Amino acid sequence: MQVRIQTQPNPDERRWRVRRDVSLDIPAEHAGAEHIATVHNLSENGLLLESTASLPLGSTISLDLPDLGGCSVEVVWQKAYLYGCRFHVPLPKSAVSAAVLRSPLAKQYADNDILSQYRHLLDEEEAPRAPASLWLSTAVLLLLLAAVALFLVALMALTI
Repeated sequence: MQVRIQTQPNPDERRWRVRRDVSLDIPAEHAGAEHIATVHNLSENGLLLESTASLPLGSTISLDLPDLGGCSVEVVWQKAYLYGCRFHVPLPKSAVSAAVLRSPLAKQYADNDILSQYRHLLDEEEAPRAPASLWLSTAVLLLLLAAVALFLVALMALTI
């Protein structure tokens, strides 16, 4: 069994969670129709799914992951028959580890592999954006630090 595990995220990526490359054929259900889909990578927050079924953006898919059972994801982007999906409820680390351990990953991702060809597009699509609240918090903190610095300068000027 071969499994490629990224223990350190690529510094060029802006992911919030490390993804694990896997190759898992799992049952998937969408709009009442069940089919087999392939999971190519997985993190606590989402996965890359390959499916011949038409899965519209925003649609919910029910999946059956190893050692976890049923869970649901939302389709957040699509390129050809590859779908970027976000879990409605983040997975525990143990479920991600179990999926990695059960993945047969029979082949290495070669340069001519479809996933390698799309990798730069996938990374661009999956790159999370910092939440607006993070930017607001940072701005408020910087303003607070500037106010404290001005206060200290004014206090020093008064004591001279």
